[in-house]
Amino acid sequence: MKNYARLLAFLLCAVSTSSAFAQLDSDFAKANQDYAQGNFNEAISGYRTLVGSGQWSANLFYDLGNAYFRTGDFGRAILNYERALALERHHPEATANLQIARDEARALEMQQSWPERYLQSASSNQYSISAAVAFWVGVFCIVRLIFARRRSAATIALSILSLFIFAIATLAIYGLDRGSKGRALAIVTDQDAE
Repeated sequence: MKNYARLLAFLLCAVSTSSAFAQLDSDFAKANQDYAQGNFNEAISGYRTLVGSGQWSANLFYDLGNAYFRTGDFGRAILNYERALALERHHPEATANLQIARDEARALEMQQSWPERYLQSASSNQYSISAAVAFWVGVFCIVRLIFARRRSAATIALSILSLFIFAIATLAIYGLDRGSKGRALAIVTDQDAE
């Protein structure tokens, strides 16, 4: 009897979940249809409803950005293209439209310094992994130096090199986080902002 109750509960959950996904798909299709018909404000409303429901995807933010772009709200278009790229780093359409929206808005952007241009070759996660590995290699080399009878030049050089790499990776993380594209920046969506 308990197995039947569990099976019934599982089927009930599956049906309710599939109906919720079907509703979200139909809302997305309706917003896409509004966009295709040129009803951009209705499309924005539909896309924003989907965003509010928590069903985020790169394509949803990309489409929302397109709708804002069509209404001339370049700030919100840029914001949503950035959101799409945050969810899917290699979204070529969002990248292209982001550049077009920035050009149309004549967006003022901070120029990257020369270290920032070179730091963009890796992500913060990659720098974090490098820093962690270098830190532990340096610590183990220093511990080996403390407890070894003879100190080798190779161990000393490796400990210095690994701690140097740790310092550089830490500064790279800080530079990426606080640089011209870091978290401390904002996208202004108001027309008369100073």
